[in-house]
Amino acid sequence: MDNDFPHFPDGDVLILITSSRRYKLHSSILRRSSPTFAALLDEQTATVLSKNARKKGVTTRFRLHLVDYENAGYREGGVEAPTHVLRRIPLDENGSAVGDYPDLLGDAIENGRVVQQFVLAWEQVLGALYNRTIDIGDNERDGIDYILESAGTILTAAECLNSPTIVTRPIEASLLSLSQVLHRSIASNPTPWLDFSFRLRSKTLWKESLIHGAGRFNSPQIQSALASHDLHPSIVEVLTKKAQLLKTLSQRTQSNLLSYYPEALQRTKTVGRADRDSIGRASYANDIMQWVALSVWRHWLAQQVSADNTHHAADMGFEFFRLISRAGEAYLDRNQLRQFHDYFPMSLKGESVVENRVSELKAEGQGMVRKVLENHSYLDVEKFPAGHMTCTWVGPEDYPWETQSGAGAAGDGRSARGTAEPSEFGGSWGGEEAQSVLGSQA
Repeated sequence: MDNDFPHFPDGDVLILITSSRRYKLHSSILRRSSPTFAALLDEQTATVLSKNARKKGVTTRFRLHLVDYENAGYREGGVEAPTHVLRRIPLDENGSAVGDYPDLLGDAIENGRVVQQFVLAWEQVLGALYNRTIDIGDNERDGIDYILESAGTILTAAECLNSPTIVTRPIEASLLSLSQVLHRSIASNPTPWLDFSFRLRSKTLWKESLIHGAGRFNSPQIQSALASHDLHPSIVEVLTKKAQLLKTLSQRTQSNLLSYYPEALQRTKTVGRADRDSIGRASYANDIMQWVALSVWRHWLAQQVSADNTHHAADMGFEFFRLISRAGEAYLDRNQLRQFHDYFPMSLKGESVVENRVSELKAEGQGMVRKVLENHSYLDVEKFPAGHMTCTWVGPEDYPWETQSGAGAAGDGRSARGTAEPSEFGGSWGGEEAQSVLGSQA
């Protein structure tokens, strides 16, 4: 047990996390802090200590052991059962344990030095009830993967007590202090962050995870998580909705590019006479080089679509749109145009005119993909490119735990990591339009 963990000689609850980690705490504080403790520490089940025991200074009226949960690993509705739960142990009038009860967990030492995370997590949660600071690790020392695992384990312990809010704010504050380290981790692997932020009820982390989860929806990583049913149904519902909006946006942007005609090529018909409306062959012939350039540009666009580099791609067309946004020599450079002229040779002046017209079309294309490349995440995409679209808009209706339909489902996720039998453990484990994704705030 940590030397600085509060020790209360007058505590009437003895909690044993392992054989060597014991805590004497107060039933009144624990009951106020946790519905699970309220059930486990019901006054009607408290041991009545003998007069002799009280004279000897015995104060323990309740004893709880952390034990292995028999259904550990079982999943229901995207929620995994806890690995350990608290069990009440009967006491005699002297405050000593009686009857048969599960063996205490060992000291949980790995390689003779490192204490397993679930032990530290339970210690931290109990400490949080007495206003101790939550420590989820240090990025320079432990790394972001350890921090996420540590935070998740602490949250699981708090969920077993049906009181996740006791650790929510300190965990969130610690994670957000990591800044771009955190945002890069979410961008590269949003699936575990979606689950974690949903359980934590963190709007900031949920928004970031949802943006990157939607942008990577077509990737094997996200599709594998969906196929395995590892994500809570409420997460899947919102994620799928946002991803579909991105796909629709990608399709419409493709359509706008492929159907674009420069205004200079368009004609207005009034009386229908070639000599007055400029709709004759001679008038159209004057624009032949621009039509050639448009044909070349569209040829390249069509090749990208036929190669499934758009909304069917793992990045939903991000790289395709990024090339268009860069324009210049990023695509259809001079070497590629020379290949065109191998089939359709022109004078040097003609080649120059076509190249200039293609450049004008590229400049028009830049404006057409600007919206789809907007960044609504906290990731600095200039320094750390995401490799997928981050333009998803997250509104008030996209936090499933705050919506009426999602409240019940989200609540299930909260209570699902509680303890096994109410009588014994004190808990239960039950078994648009595309523009909206760009942030229509009207």
